[in-house]
Amino acid sequence: MANAVAAENNQQLKVKVFIAGMFEIGENKGDKAGEFQHWYLKYFDGAVPIQVKGAAGPVFCNDKGICGSVLGMGKVASSASMQAILLHPAFDLSQSYFMLSGVGGTPPSKGTIADVSWGTWLVDYDLGHRWKPDEAIAGEPTFMPRSGYETIRRYKLDQNLLQWALALSQAVKLKDSPSAQAYRTRYPDKNARRAPTITQGTHMTGDTFFHGPGLSAEAQYITELYHADDYVITEMEAAAITYGDR
Repeated sequence: MANAVAAENNQQLKVKVFIAGMFEIGENKGDKAGEFQHWYLKYFDGAVPIQVKGAAGPVFCNDKGICGSVLGMGKVASSASMQAILLHPAFDLSQSYFMLSGVGGTPPSKGTIADVSWGTWLVDYDLGHRWKPDEAIAGEPTFMPRSGYETIRRYKLDQNLLQWALALSQAVKLKDSPSAQAYRTRYPDKNARRAPTITQGTHMTGDTFFHGPGLSAEAQYITELYHADDYVITEMEAAAITYGDR
């Protein structure tokens, strides 16, 4: 592959698209897929791994200028890996598109299993002050944002790029399965029981998984404090490794 040869000869690889997965369950092929395996099989099968000091996993590139890697789960691992790759002399990422791809949660009032959601805003769920619920004033929120950190706790993503991605993907027929259809029947919410579709909205980035209507309401409250859209996805990395209009 041309890019692999360039890397071996210490020439910079001109990267058109960089695909970032956050975790892989085992190997990149031949076992149960995590967040990177399907990308690997489509674009990088047989590519020579490029080791990057400080990154969680190697970078793979094909001869069309598409590269990708597993960055690691959570804000610290993913941001450290992305920084190491951006600074590595083997890659020219100055004019690259970045695809941050991973699984996430969704409130059953807004989404369902197998939805695909493009982010409009990214919001940091963790940066702020929290009280133990039984120590807070009854009926008052148990979270308050950290004043003065607005530029690193919320990111409005490029709207032109968002609309382009929506236009390209809106007509794609998403896969479904009998097992997913059966699981949806557990939820009373209309949106949770429907077939999967392409959506958009705020993605909430937090280092811990949260469950239940109470913490979901808190996440929605945070997006409203930050004047973002309704949150539709919870995940663990995006706000740590992105840049947007602020």
